[in-house]
Amino acid sequence: MEDVTNRKLIFKIIKKAETITAALLASKIGISEKGIWYHLAKLKKAGEIKHIGPTKGGNWVVLKG
Repeated sequence: MEDVTNRKLIFKIIKKAETITAALLASKIGISEKGIWYHLAKLKKAGEIKHIGPTKGGNWVVLKG
């Protein structure tokens, strides 16, 4: 259940700030950066978000919602 809550929170934050970094997401939510990458992978696999551009300097695009 906590995974779903974290994922929804990450999705909301990305929707408002598409250029946010994983490190900043981690500090806002209070989980590790590795945990953020786990949830980002799940969101990408579900087709809810995608990343455009280089790893450093790119941005997130919300596909659903």
